[in-house]
Amino acid sequence: MTVPFPGRPLAAAPASPFSDAARAPAPLSINEILDHLDLDQPLLVRVRTLVAREDFASARAALRDHFVQRPVRAGFWPEDPRSALAPDDIVQHVFSFYGSQPFDAGTPIRWNDVFLNDREITYALNRHQHLATLAAAYRATKNPRYAQAFVDQVRDWIRANPPEADQAWAAWRNLEVATRIGVWSDVFFQFAAAPAFTPDDQALMLASLRQQTAWLAPQVREAGGDWGISLATGLAAVGVLFPEFKEAAAWRGRGGNALVGALRAEGNASLLSFWLPFKLAVENRVGVPEGYGATLERMCAYQAYLRRPDGKHPAFNASDPADLRPLLLAAGRFFHRPDFEYIVTNGRSGAAPTSTSCAFRESGVYVMRDGWGADANYLAIDAGPYGTAYQHEDKLGFELAARGRTVLVDPGRYSLDASDPLTDYLARAQAHNTVVVDGGSQMRARFMGSWRPAGNDPVTWISRPGFDYFAGAYANGYEGAPEVRHVRRVFFLKDKRQPYWILSDLVSGEGNRRVSSRFQFGPGAIEPAGALGYVTNAAAGSNLAVCPPENAATSLAASILTGSRDPWGGWVSFEYRQAEPAPQLVYDCRTSLPATLHCALVPLAAGARPPAVRAAPVARADPNENTSLELDFGDFRDTVFLAHDRRPADRTIAGVRTKGSFAVVRTPKAGQPGLILDF
Repeated sequence: MTVPFPGRPLAAAPASPFSDAARAPAPLSINEILDHLDLDQPLLVRVRTLVAREDFASARAALRDHFVQRPVRAGFWPEDPRSALAPDDIVQHVFSFYGSQPFDAGTPIRWNDVFLNDREITYALNRHQHLATLAAAYRATKNPRYAQAFVDQVRDWIRANPPEADQAWAAWRNLEVATRIGVWSDVFFQFAAAPAFTPDDQALMLASLRQQTAWLAPQVREAGGDWGISLATGLAAVGVLFPEFKEAAAWRGRGGNALVGALRAEGNASLLSFWLPFKLAVENRVGVPEGYGATLERMCAYQAYLRRPDGKHPAFNASDPADLRPLLLAAGRFFHRPDFEYIVTNGRSGAAPTSTSCAFRESGVYVMRDGWGADANYLAIDAGPYGTAYQHEDKLGFELAARGRTVLVDPGRYSLDASDPLTDYLARAQAHNTVVVDGGSQMRARFMGSWRPAGNDPVTWISRPGFDYFAGAYANGYEGAPEVRHVRRVFFLKDKRQPYWILSDLVSGEGNRRVSSRFQFGPGAIEPAGALGYVTNAAAGSNLAVCPPENAATSLAASILTGSRDPWGGWVSFEYRQAEPAPQLVYDCRTSLPATLHCALVPLAAGARPPAVRAAPVARADPNENTSLELDFGDFRDTVFLAHDRRPADRTIAGVRTKGSFAVVRTPKAGQPGLILDF
């Protein structure tokens, strides 16, 4: 069930983190645009001749002929997958963005009105991604209504949004400018031969395109995050598709170099289409900066290898769980990466990757999995920095899929309106699969703008065919407890008979604190399992059991929040402005620090019984630096020992001698114990 939330008073329009308060150049007339084209290019000889004769009308007609006849690869800009826009609705000025209810934007379109009490809707309208929908419809049908609507809307937008107009707040935010010029650069060629797109209309659009691009260019510089990458992508797209502009080479260079620098990290799940300008550059035989292609291929690899078994990506930070499979398939073909195809198709075609689990150290994201099939077990954990825009306090949070079914989720974002109470809750640690101290959230917001790939907190990552191990830290304190530090250790046993994760959370600092470990499930019921555990109750398919040790040294109290607003808890939002209740399991304890909370996360087949989990202390082993748990599955029992300092020593685990830092001893119901892992 989707639950609507009441509207909130509008916050101030967000400013760009990259704005230099640049002032746009004066608008060009449809004749003056000719002065900004490189008419010495061989294909523009006829245009140059007509300009020299001052026959501007004929020059504009010749320029239109040039664009109609010029070989170009266009049609690359994807329609917004979050919109439910039909081309006939767009013709009537009826829009829907981010899954919103349809709304009438008026005639003429009120480009800078706030629709549905949400500024993001107005920003989306001014990005003009809906023009890609019109272009796709025109390409398929050649219906002149779509071409005329395109021309009318571009002409009206130019008329209504001079850059000096105070009311054009949404039209001239640089993020919208960058997206719009990218869309315009593509759809221009798809409509180039349409009778409705006259020489004068083309010249007018080119004049505005040049004006917007020249305004944006000084604001494009190397910067991480969605915003900075968006600016660079728009600038590069214009430079690639319109080499006729005198500044085209400079725009390509500035945009491309900014992208190479910004994408030193492996990528971003919501922005995979950024490889497309490079694809266009190659197909249109236009030069790009050195390293651009290799950087973007690495970005696409990040998207592919982060993918969940259900095809979507974790909604880390303020994002939605995107399904990028069509783009990944296209990227795989372009970059000659058959492993992308294998991943996207769950192993039905393509070439298998050489490994399953992977570490993206620059992004701070680590992925544990035991296969590439639709029934794989999967955990992705976010140990990266806070970032520069659209952040959540979710460090060391994770998503988990049990036997292919996504069970523990990032809760999503709901909206970008920070004054909305649900949006505010989802941005806090309380909403995520992580630890909260004394009811207070993480507070990395003190360090906004701290995207430093080289400065990530150190992470221990060990991946072998039989197990994965992660240890990462959050060290920026909690509200009301600024000195408290959290270290999360995750061990994954990739056992074909019974895989599972062991979660160990060390909370250090001073004093007596209330520590809460939170697990946000997707929609559906969970039910008790044993003294402290809980398990999902899918009748078919797969389940997940969350099992703290029944004899934990620290007394735990379990509670479930589902759709609660006082206190906030138990909400997920997988689509913009749509939210639904989902159970959040909370384990609370009051303890002196330092203290460690342990838990087993066990994928189960439908109907399988969760294990009984008990602590199994080892002599002379510091309980905060070692984990020792016993998992009894009925027909066998596993004893897991993890020395987190990884110092080998002679130990006896379940009657078996070992020197390893990590050891798992399996004892059959009728049989002798034996090591199944000794590392």
